[in-house]
Amino acid sequence: MTKREMISCEEALQLVQEFLDGELEDVSESDVKRHFEVCERCYPHLKFESAYRDAVCRAVKGQVAPPELKATVAELIERVRAEE
Repeated sequence: MTKREMISCEEALQLVQEFLDGELEDVSESDVKRHFEVCERCYPHLKFESAYRDAVCRAVKGQVAPPELKATVAELIERVRAEE
């Protein structure tokens, strides 16, 4: 069995959000995780993004979007779906 080539730094950094969301599509989670575990250049970016998300979640905990915003977002989603 041949060892797969590690994904590039550029690709890893482009996939940070999808990786944190658990929504990777074209690359395996283990490939991205392996890159962040061994790359001293990219790992700080992953830690920053993760800490930033945690801080935002703590800041908005208990807050609810106003009904007008929810209605606007739902309307925009429907428009996009209708155009597809």
